[in-house]
Amino acid sequence: MLNKKNKPLVSVIMPMYNADKYVTEAIESVLFQTYDNIEFIIIDDGSTDYSYFIADYYKNNFDNIILHKHKKNLGIVFSRNLGFNLMSPKTKYVAIFDADDIMLKDKIAAQVEYMENNPDIAACGGHTYIINEKTSVLGERLYETSPEKLKQNILINSPFAQPTVMIRESILSSIGNYSADAKFDRARDYDLWVRIADKHKISNMDKHLIQYRVSTTQGKTIHLKQTIRSTIQIRKKWLLKKGYFNVKALIRHIMEHALLCLPNKFILWLFKKVSYKPCTGDKI
Repeated sequence: MLNKKNKPLVSVIMPMYNADKYVTEAIESVLFQTYDNIEFIIIDDGSTDYSYFIADYYKNNFDNIILHKHKKNLGIVFSRNLGFNLMSPKTKYVAIFDADDIMLKDKIAAQVEYMENNPDIAACGGHTYIINEKTSVLGERLYETSPEKLKQNILINSPFAQPTVMIRESILSSIGNYSADAKFDRARDYDLWVRIADKHKISNMDKHLIQYRVSTTQGKTIHLKQTIRSTIQIRKKWLLKKGYFNVKALIRHIMEHALLCLPNKFILWLFKKVSYKPCTGDKI
């Protein structure tokens, strides 16, 4: 068995903004992973609540935390890219995480083992349990695991649950981090996945990795129509490129234009109906 010195270093990047209601659970889920070679980079994006003070408490008690604070809110993409720039030069794997979600305790260990055993995989994610604001499990969301099918369907469905993703640092550096293109503002994670998949294999583990929180305050809820518009722009960018066009992707592209005419509540209800399923296995 590898000791800590021989284990690949994993950098967990977690921006936060006014997340004091949930951030304690998020932080502790990273700190108490079964994997023990983690660098935890927390970017406070100008919070006006107690988020920074909570994170600072943990920084003062754990030596693997790097904490940075913005004086004003600069946005999650800027914060994630800054987190990438703060990583140790020894980092081999980058785990993207959100301040309102919860990692299952063996998430990092399972993904590192998977990536070490599959050196052709550039990025991997996994399944999620869906939780509400009270951390009660509402259901689960399962993701395609086949690299071939993920590439084939990438303009139909986003391949990953963003907070489950682990990326090889070498791949992230070559791709160029998150895009600065404002057209992709609310879906720049999706843009990153497509750019990675364009040149490399991606996959999902057939395993639940996190508890993903849905709430009235998360970005996709507050900025729902903006997220759809950004997704449309990404699909438009890739749809006519060689190897990407297919009829299902075109139909999805048209349907998303139609969604912009519908009320937000109906879109959220529809998304829940299509995406979430009752849990079929253990919740933890």
